[in-house]
Amino acid sequence: MSRVHYCQQNFCRELIPVKERYCSEHAKLHKKYSSVTDEQRKALYKSYNNQQRNRQADAFYQGRRWKKVRDTVFVRDMATCQVCGNVLQTKIVDHIVRRDLLAGLEQYDMNNLWCLCGRCHNIKTKLEQSMLAKPNGKNKLKHISKDNWIKYIKERMNNENKR
Repeated sequence: MSRVHYCQQNFCRELIPVKERYCSEHAKLHKKYSSVTDEQRKALYKSYNNQQRNRQADAFYQGRRWKKVRDTVFVRDMATCQVCGNVLQTKIVDHIVRRDLLAGLEQYDMNNLWCLCGRCHNIKTKLEQSMLAKPNGKNKLKHISKDNWIKYIKERMNNENKR
């Protein structure tokens, strides 16, 4: 009998061969991320940092203090998306209340940080951008709780899946 292990998708109890990472059902979800090499991923991040992020934000995210806090949150959340439960392929640690709405040391508050997968992070970012465009958007964004973000992101995911 060949060696087997459980699928690495959270809460999946499917036994699969050791050479595979996910069962056939979950492999489809992770296929788009597995085709990107580490070099390509680094190039994408570098391009994003140079072209889209402002210098102040880039300096923050490249700082030693942020990296230490980010790594601590990543371990605390067990490298798992706090909305959908997927195992993270990259370290995406997101501010629940946007960083640009915080001052000083609030930006490093671990109670305001959580791990999100790429899909959930993109959905949250789009929701934030649409809220910012509305009157009093910044004030509304300051007061959205983690539980509400989870609800909004899951609703958006369900709407996307229905299409």
